[in-house]
Amino acid sequence: MDFQPKQEHVFVKIKLINDKVQNKDTEIQLLKERFKFETLEKMKLMKNWRKKIKYKELEKTIGKLKVESYELLEENIIYERGDLEEEVSVFV
Repeated sequence: MDFQPKQEHVFVKIKLINDKVQNKDTEIQLLKERFKFETLEKMKLMKNWRKKIKYKELEKTIGKLKVESYELLEENIIYERGDLEEEVSVFV
């Protein structure tokens, strides 16, 4: 029997290394689907959620997205590439 934790809203700022995105909507959806399942547990282990942290393995965790770093925020998720900022919601 799998334990299903209560759904919570996690606020994250993601910075991408590669700003050559062909389909923004597709990549945001990929981020929302893969980030919450594979990365959240690593973040929960951190004592200070707001401290900026970098993982080399984060690049393969999120797939084709080239992630430089991520930072938990209080209000929303910012998807950054170049001069574009896109607010998205991620529920986990």
